[in-house]
Amino acid sequence: MTGLKAAKELKEALGTDNLAETALRYILMYPEVSTVIPGASSPQQIVDNARATQLPPFTIEQMAIVRDIYNRYIREQVHDKW
Repeated sequence: MTGLKAAKELKEALGTDNLAETALRYILMYPEVSTVIPGASSPQQIVDNARATQLPPFTIEQMAIVRDIYNRYIREQVHDKW
């Protein structure tokens, strides 16, 4: 339930219906990441995944949104496991 709430809020705050594509773009912003291997169960998902490379990097404001939602919904449950 927590993850669904966080995902819903991220979609609304970032103005996207395709959170998977947006998440891939977020991951690709980090130079430490050399490869992302996303799953796909349809040809359209493959196209969507590839399109993530064409999205602009997150703005400072978008990064703040992600950080805020992580801190409110996710951090307490997982951060100590890193």
